Amino acid sequence: MDSSHLSRHRARLLASAILALVALLACTAAAARAAPATATASTGRQLEGDHLPFITVAAADVEVMRGATATLPFRLEGAHGRSHVRIAIRRAGGTTTRTIVVPGTVPAATDEKLSFVCHLAPGTYLWTVAATDARGHTAAARLSARLTVDAVFPSSAAIARAIAWLKGRSGVTAVAVVDTAGVLHGWHQDDQFVTASVIKAMLLVEYLRTHATVGSWARATLTPMIEFSDNNAAQSIYRVVGDRGLYALARAAGMKRFSIAGQLFGAQLTAADQARFFYRLPGLVPAAHRAFALHLLSHVVSHQSWGIPAAARPLGWQVWFKGGWRGTSIGQLVHQVARLHKGPRTFSMAVFTNGDPSQGYGILTIRGVAARLVAGT
Repeated sequence: MDSSHLSRHRARLLASAILALVALLACTAAAARAAPATATASTGRQLEGDHLPFITVAAADVEVMRGATATLPFRLEGAHGRSHVRIAIRRAGGTTTRTIVVPGTVPAATDEKLSFVCHLAPGTYLWTVAATDARGHTAAARLSARLTVDAVFPSSAAIARAIAWLKGRSGVTAVAVVDTAGVLHGWHQDDQFVTASVIKAMLLVEYLRTHATVGSWARATLTPMIEFSDNNAAQSIYRVVGDRGLYALARAAGMKRFSIAGQLFGAQLTAADQARFFYRLPGLVPAAHRAFALHLLSHVVSHQSWGIPAAARPLGWQVWFKGGWRGTSIGQLVHQVARLHKGPRTFSMAVFTNGDPSQGYGILTIRGVAARLVAGT
């Protein structure tokens, strides 16, 4: 959910909370006029003096991919002191599926949140906040919200269709997909290929990982290296980073079959390693440089934005990617690696090809794989 939608939804929920408060106050006042002056505390909901009714607010509808982290924002209104809180999640119209105890105690009138790894089955749930404050009072009203759990993406059927398409293409090919749950799938995904320009994304990340500031020379070199795939710029960054830096990045990214020996564009990569790298890429870049890195990888010039972005962007996906192409002894080599994001979905993919009859043929191969993975979205 984007921030503007969250703000609007929170405003609606708070408005509902105010209406509920007004209604409760009216009922309480009416009861006070009709009832004896004394009251017991046995209900746990007694109102004292001018204190507002105790209400819990589930502050937003949340959508999450199964296996990803869900963050549930909530708020307590009218509690005495700090409260013990638990969150109940249930199917609409059904019994509670999961109860989560919030660690420690929670103050009133502050925006709070609980995060957990969501392994609930795909579907729509309601989540509600229950609380007991320092005086033993429980909430007089609870405003619930929806939790939508989406299936892992891409589906196993979509991955199977993409692999079947790839198997029918000429040349030597491989594909790797890291799905929204972080699970790797693929075909020939551990076979090594010569890198071509795909390695420029590694140069970018390793330079940013090892420099606290990015000066004018670095920006003027990194930008054409990624956006225009400039080889001279890549060699300049390689002289700074070196083989040692690229190996260090490979270890940090969990690569298993990366190799290089002083020949930048002769480095050996696998589709699996590059899919892992792009899936983890934002976390590998220091926070101060992350926006710069993602900007470059999403602003590759239009005549190089073929394959994955050509298939995914018309369907509303954000795509950060790098491609590579060159001639080899068996034909044309065309690679592309990407990280894709849409709504709650984030996944990565790498498609490697060699021995293509032409560069255009390799581009169509990659686009066909990507189209089958994002079909229907």
